[in-house]
Amino acid sequence: MNINHPEQFIPTDTLKNHVLYTRVEFINSPYYMSVLKFLFDKKIESMVDLGGCTGETTLIYKEGIPTLKKCLILEPILENFNFIINRVDEQQVTVLQKAIYYGSSYLEIGLEGRGVGSWSHDFNKNVTKCETITLEEIESNMLEIDFIKVDIEGLETNLIENSKALQNIKYLEIEFHRDLIMSTKWSLYVEKWLPNHKLLYGGSDGKNQDGSGFFVRKDIV
Repeated sequence: MNINHPEQFIPTDTLKNHVLYTRVEFINSPYYMSVLKFLFDKKIESMVDLGGCTGETTLIYKEGIPTLKKCLILEPILENFNFIINRVDEQQVTVLQKAIYYGSSYLEIGLEGRGVGSWSHDFNKNVTKCETITLEEIESNMLEIDFIKVDIEGLETNLIENSKALQNIKYLEIEFHRDLIMSTKWSLYVEKWLPNHKLLYGGSDGKNQDGSGFFVRKDIV
């Protein structure tokens, strides 16, 4: 894995450090390791990573799932996007500087300044516009999705409540943000909006592993 990148793409070492942080967090997490172990022999061929950040999570899954051949990463922040494309094999991993979103052809996002190219749709500083895409467009034009990882800074509700394609994907790994994960309404929300899936790993109150939940489509559990 080559993480020696041109300086113009990395103003600081923050993203390099986050690569290491992500890997350490992943391999030391019972939640993430349970997900990876479960997916190991499921003959998954395609993955979409919504909110790629440094691309490290996709690379970990690619290393850990032998059958995984096609990966697509969406990352709206230019600094992160440039970082990712300089460390992946573009023949195996496609990277788009786009955001997943329903309701508009572009999204206004702001950098939060937390040092990792973090962004939010409701942060009002360093605002930039990003082109959007839907899961339906991805499946229609690019690939059929077996597994999806979602970490999109609070916009997961926009995806869950509007995407019909999401309901048919076999395996979902979703990080829930903001007030929803601190509420007893979390389980009710999941039951309403993800009726085709069963929660396999993650706290029933949404607080396990930063609000993450791993879901498997009910007909294949």
